[in-house]
Amino acid sequence: VEIQHEQVPDFVAADGRRSTMTSMTMPFSLQSGVSAQGIAKGDKVKFTFETFWKRRPALWISAIEKLPADTALEFGDAGAGGHTH
Repeated sequence: VEIQHEQVPDFVAADGRRSTMTSMTMPFSLQSGVSAQGIAKGDKVKFTFETFWKRRPALWISAIEKLPADTALEFGDAGAGGHTH
């Protein structure tokens, strides 16, 4: 699943350092039992992801839900041409 996400404060990188992940579009995998059914390209979503640095892929969505279309999101300068979902 490719998602354009807002800034992620307190992100813990592979080296253990905490930093802020800027807003960007990136791929995530769905954990077993997590479904994106009913979510289409362009939908706004709320999601929780977990990192498993010793596993590939490393970023896994553990929960995802569709948000109302009028939900305001803050992308800042994140990749022009990106998309939600």
